[in-house]
Amino acid sequence: MAKLITKNEQSISWKELAEGVKAGEIALQQGDTVELKLTTGEIVFMQAVKVSEDGKRVTFVSKDCLATEMPMNEERTNYGGWAESDLRKRLNTEVFNTLPEDLKEVIAITKRRQYVDGKIVECEDKLWIPSEYEIHGREIFAEHVEGEEQFELYKDRRNRMKKVGNNGEDTDWYWCGSPVASNTTSFCSVDGDGDAVGYNASTALAVPLCFEI
Repeated sequence: MAKLITKNEQSISWKELAEGVKAGEIALQQGDTVELKLTTGEIVFMQAVKVSEDGKRVTFVSKDCLATEMPMNEERTNYGGWAESDLRKRLNTEVFNTLPEDLKEVIAITKRRQYVDGKIVECEDKLWIPSEYEIHGREIFAEHVEGEEQFELYKDRRNRMKKVGNNGEDTDWYWCGSPVASNTTSFCSVDGDGDAVGYNASTALAVPLCFEI
């Protein structure tokens, strides 16, 4: 069972949550939190960061990152961007398989778009990580794709700071899905203070979990 944490905590399955949202019976707000328990036993707290205008589609990003750090690519390259990355493949196979069955049934397919070598590349994912623009709301190291918006929650720098797992007090560096435009080896990331940085793609950093229902 998932645990919806708003003003009143209640137990609810992901299927019930998704059906309630689509029926207009559950109105999630930005910042509302749902407790997700992976089949590995790991607990991840998912925050609603975007609600569609009709209220029937909700984007979630984990408050903190997964407990296991991962490289964006095994090789030190950003070739192909997010669409061709090893991390994308790992999230949508290995990590996806650790989700509870009721969540697997209701996760929506999300279309991701970004500039790679001056061209827009698209892919469709169930699990993904946010772009630099969705985190920071401006172009810093990556080129902005028209239509991207900063998640309202991340206008507060404190909400951009994430830990590895949900234990401990120290925040750490984590990946964004955007390749750095000025070189061929790095992806965008966020440091422990919530600021934008770039990092070598082959380095293991923390990984936020994102999906839509």
